[in-house]
Amino acid sequence: MAVPQQDLGGGGGAEEENYTYEEDSTRAQWKTRWHFVVGAIGSAVGLGNLWRFPFLVYRYGGGPFLIPYFLALVFVGIPLLILEFALGQSCGGGNVVCWGALHKRLRGLGLAAVYAGFVVVTYYNIIIALSIFYGIFSFSKHLPWVASNPPADPSERAAANVAASDAFFSEKALHLAADPDLPGMIAAGNLIAAVLFTWILVGLIINNGVKSVTNVVFWTVGLPCVTLIVLIISGAALPGSLDGVRGYLGTWDMSKLADASAWSSATSQIFFSIGICFGIMTAYASYNGKRMSAVKDAIIVSSFNSFYSVMAGFAVYAVLGNLALTEGSSVESVMVAGPSLAFKTFPIALAQLPMGAKQFFCILFFGTLFFLGIDSSFSLCEAAATALHDSCALRHLDQRMIATIVSVFGFMCSLLYTADIGYYLLDVVDHYTNNLLVVAIGFLYCISATWLYRLDEVEEKIGPTGKHALGIHNAAWLCAIIVGNVVGFAVDPKFFYVGPILAVVIVLVGTLSAIVVAVKKKPSGSKDEERGAARPANPSSATTKERVVLVLLGPAEMLRNDLNRCILALYDANIHPWTIHIAWSIVVKYITPTVLSIVFSSTINDLAREGGYGGYSIGYQLFGAGVVFVGLLLVVIGVAVPDALDVWVDDVRESLFIITRRRTPGR
Repeated sequence: MAVPQQDLGGGGGAEEENYTYEEDSTRAQWKTRWHFVVGAIGSAVGLGNLWRFPFLVYRYGGGPFLIPYFLALVFVGIPLLILEFALGQSCGGGNVVCWGALHKRLRGLGLAAVYAGFVVVTYYNIIIALSIFYGIFSFSKHLPWVASNPPADPSERAAANVAASDAFFSEKALHLAADPDLPGMIAAGNLIAAVLFTWILVGLIINNGVKSVTNVVFWTVGLPCVTLIVLIISGAALPGSLDGVRGYLGTWDMSKLADASAWSSATSQIFFSIGICFGIMTAYASYNGKRMSAVKDAIIVSSFNSFYSVMAGFAVYAVLGNLALTEGSSVESVMVAGPSLAFKTFPIALAQLPMGAKQFFCILFFGTLFFLGIDSSFSLCEAAATALHDSCALRHLDQRMIATIVSVFGFMCSLLYTADIGYYLLDVVDHYTNNLLVVAIGFLYCISATWLYRLDEVEEKIGPTGKHALGIHNAAWLCAIIVGNVVGFAVDPKFFYVGPILAVVIVLVGTLSAIVVAVKKKPSGSKDEERGAARPANPSSATTKERVVLVLLGPAEMLRNDLNRCILALYDANIHPWTIHIAWSIVVKYITPTVLSIVFSSTINDLAREGGYGGYSIGYQLFGAGVVFVGLLLVVIGVAVPDALDVWVDDVRESLFIITRRRTPGR
């Protein structure tokens, strides 16, 4: 079905673009749309929903934290998820092919996202292995993470349990070095076995690509939902649970919203928990049917992810409320974030239950952690496997062989984190990867997709001054982002507003200047003509209003229209599926990159102020920074030496990106 392009101004007359669309019948597909949606939900809902979100809510005033959280969902999470779904579905290829279809110099950006995802899964599987390890010990009559003969005094008993839990986590599970700077390089054999089992399982799940993933997604997503419901209901019946829930959402401290870190943390939580900018969602969507609505699916997936996070908080705080009551302390004193919540505090809380019940709920809890993690793990590996399978060098290999390559190499990388300093490395790499590399990739996604896409055609539509107008506009926005963040974080926190004010001034001046240049027509007899320069063969016929729109939203609207054609191409004329709204263009071009630049700058500012992350020595900081450097280097190589990534050239998919465009005279 041919779908004509909506004219953005200019380009009319004797020639008009005509489009045809072709399905790729050779690529595997999900069995049904709901297999795809559930698979994407499984990738999005992970360990952070259970152990990071509840902590952030408590830390930033309870209920008020949901305000920046849901704003970030609307202005960062959903728009970028729509972009990834639509690109993958339209191009029918993995992340590298999709971004290469936009421009060959963007293959490096697509590869950097897949690289970031693979870095994450190498240490993510360590956490899954820990859940297996703890799950096995949950069958013990005496749970080894609490004191065997606890004192009668509540405070002394609490201290004894904390000591026992710390010892089990550090010595039994991780063989953790007491001093990060004095490693013995002793690997934890039992942890290696659990990691090996995890990678074997991941390899089996992705061994036949999306066909094998389809068979397990309903189980790996459904079971954590069922276990969460059981944990919520059971936790609500515990003494003290109401105090815990009250500390979760019953407290409304609006003053916490004045803290800039609350907004930055909310954005980070949305950004990371959905799983965008890892190449997962483009890979999953590339196996999607062309008649699926990327917009509707993105809203369903991101909304369910947030819903699960909120509900997980009730399960966590009900149990912690009971622990606080048992120890005679406050909820605040027992609340921690990250792996410490999952493997130190929460096991102590569950161990306070009666004999039999505590074993059952420990198995239930660590089973929930396992299924939450394994979904995210195999989706990250599938993104890497899809990228490898799309490459010219490995396209001839069987998918089972590619799954084996990914799993074996991933296991070898994971061995680094099984050493006695592995947990310290995990902490550093996690921080640098998620707070710097992935945020930078998200920022570059927005710039590449909505500032640079089909830029030459937008310039042509504007007319002879189009190149200068767009150059001024883009330079002003980039300058505003840099100046606003540098000044805002450099001055005293009391005067943080100076940075945003300067940024707004730069944007207004630059945008107005760009519009003036765009609507200005070169007079006859201009210097160009005096030098003998030829006048444009096809001068723009765009009106003043159309030129203004082209300056403000030209590349973004080009991409939006192209993506919408993919959605519309296979539908009958009387069916109106959900399409991408113009609001998406505005948000992804202006709001999302601005927010991500603030998050990135905030992280850099914290690292500079504290002399690095977490008090670790320079060696750890360099290791984390090196991981970020490699990812950004891939982006630079793609831009500067695009031929170096020709192994990912897919002429068929790139030429059929969304539709096959051709000029048809006389239409």
